[in-house]
Amino acid sequence: MDREIEEQEARVEAKRQQIATIKSAGPIDPRAMEKAIKDYNSSRLLWRDRKLACMDALEMIADGMGKKVKIVMGDMGVDADEDVGVSLPPAIAEVKKG
Repeated sequence: MDREIEEQEARVEAKRQQIATIKSAGPIDPRAMEKAIKDYNSSRLLWRDRKLACMDALEMIADGMGKKVKIVMGDMGVDADEDVGVSLPPAIAEVKKG
């Protein structure tokens, strides 16, 4: 029990240090934030589009082979995002100016 308390206290202290580091970084340049959000959203859209294109291709291949998509994916060594616990993150809304 004492060991668990010490571990939790160490985790809390590490989080406090992490917060202090973040707070000491200062304000974020609005233009840099806007660029980061645009880059993130652009990368997210590319991920979604490529995933859809890949799944469409796999469905066509599976249909041509007369097999289920999951079987073709297994044969090709392709893992679906959902099978490995990954999901498409939500988009970030643009920062409003003013």
